Amino acid sequence: MIKVLIFILSVINVFSISTVYSQTDSIVKTNIKYYDLDIEVTSNVSNYFTGNVTVRKKGVDVYRMDSSFSSYIEHRFIDLNGDGSKELLLSLSEGASPYVFNMLYIFDVNKDVKPLFMAQNGDVDTTSGVTPKILVNARMSPSVMGLWYFWYLEYRNGKLVYWKPDEKNKTKLRPDIASIEYDLKDYYKGKETCEDNIYSVFFENVFIRYKLSGEDYLAEEFFNKNYKCEDKVKALKNYKSTASDTYSWIKDEKNYIYSEF
Repeated sequence: MIKVLIFILSVINVFSISTVYSQTDSIVKTNIKYYDLDIEVTSNVSNYFTGNVTVRKKGVDVYRMDSSFSSYIEHRFIDLNGDGSKELLLSLSEGASPYVFNMLYIFDVNKDVKPLFMAQNGDVDTTSGVTPKILVNARMSPSVMGLWYFWYLEYRNGKLVYWKPDEKNKTKLRPDIASIEYDLKDYYKGKETCEDNIYSVFFENVFIRYKLSGEDYLAEEFFNKNYKCEDKVKALKNYKSTASDTYSWIKDEKNYIYSEF
């Protein structure tokens, strides 16, 4: 059975000062002290996309994010690039999508008062290299709960960029072949299955994850062994194309730059 990925990551709360309080009208406020910035996160837990973030410096509002999220999850202070200054990682929930569980916003007080970057379903991994990495997760289909793929980003030279894993870490990116093969055998029902897009999701997951681990040839081996439908040549071409397009999107730095729209 496909297993839902669970990432247990270290929570770092260095010099954070936060106060959370709830009012009777369901409004929740979280106050964060980040160097000389005072950040207030306000949301109404009864309504989607009513949250806002206000950044103040010396009592003056210098930035505001309006109605872009549903609730506060957590925040962390961590030095992402090893320069001795800590970045603020603010995790907020949209709450309205089966694909998106949180949006991670990254602040660098030395660069700006507003977020520099954002990563969907983002978290921090402090175990994969000399400097911490941003771990980004993508859920493929709400119909198949455990089919995820993920990749690493690192904050380097003022940019949030794709980090190609080394030999040690690429093993984490590989698909769970045993579980997928088990599910495919249980799922396959002939022609009816071939016309069901869910069947293809399993193969897309394998091709994308092996693309991210740098082992494309293993995806093709898996396909030749397990794909039971007709027109295998066309299907193979489509899966390889999907994996390549996904990989290109992941490596594109502009996809992580914070945008208010």
